[in-house]
Amino acid sequence: MLKAKEKNTQLSDSQAKKAHLLAEARRYLQNAKDTVKPIPILENLIYEDVKYVAKAAGIAYLAALKAIDAYLIGIGKIQTLRQKPKSIEEYYKVVSEMSFRNKIYPRLRAVYDTLHLTAYYHENASVDNLKAGFKATKEMIEIIEGSGK
Repeated sequence: MLKAKEKNTQLSDSQAKKAHLLAEARRYLQNAKDTVKPIPILENLIYEDVKYVAKAAGIAYLAALKAIDAYLIGIGKIQTLRQKPKSIEEYYKVVSEMSFRNKIYPRLRAVYDTLHLTAYYHENASVDNLKAGFKATKEMIEIIEGSGK
């Protein structure tokens, strides 16, 4: 009987941690959007100041990874954030093991390519690129929230 109570407590703890991390992911995504909101857009194509685009891209990329971390904590695969994947390759491996990998994997690829590589690393200030990355991040969060695990 005691073991069942411990398991239920662990389950509720992991679900509470998952909910907290998903709320953090949403907050990060909103912070990323707020970062570029005041930046002028030139010819409806690019943001005038690439520094803020890179900053917003980095924040949104972290939001996507945080959503995956939430999933891992929710299913009990990791207990603390110190155990989370250490590289994008490790995140891809984790995603490949998810039951809904066909929904998450393309979005993680889009987030990595548009936000981390293109906007952050290569300092691309394209409005469309950043919006596509934000959209993929939001969809990842929503899919993981709806996973029930």
